[in-house]
Amino acid sequence: MATTNVSFRVDSELKKEAEELFQDFGLSMNSAFTMFLRQSVREQSIPFFVTRKAQNDIAADELRANGRKLLNSQRGFLEERLVMYPDSDYSKDKELDWGEPVGDEVW
Repeated sequence: MATTNVSFRVDSELKKEAEELFQDFGLSMNSAFTMFLRQSVREQSIPFFVTRKAQNDIAADELRANGRKLLNSQRGFLEERLVMYPDSDYSKDKELDWGEPVGDEVW
């Protein structure tokens, strides 16, 4: 396979931090950049999420989505147990109101 040189300018501090990170993975800057290019070509896209949102906003969105999934799965688990064990303490003389399934609008 024929190779070619690629050069680009980058902030010196960013380069230093990236080299330290890649070194921890046992990679050179060249290897890491080649991995990026191969993955981009393979997926026909940039291999990471590009957004104008701050990382904290993205993390908050993911937490909301995961929280909804967790609440809905816990609700289903408890409802199944009440059906499986109708004589349990939770089913005796108690009317449980689970409300509506948690959706996007709640968070």
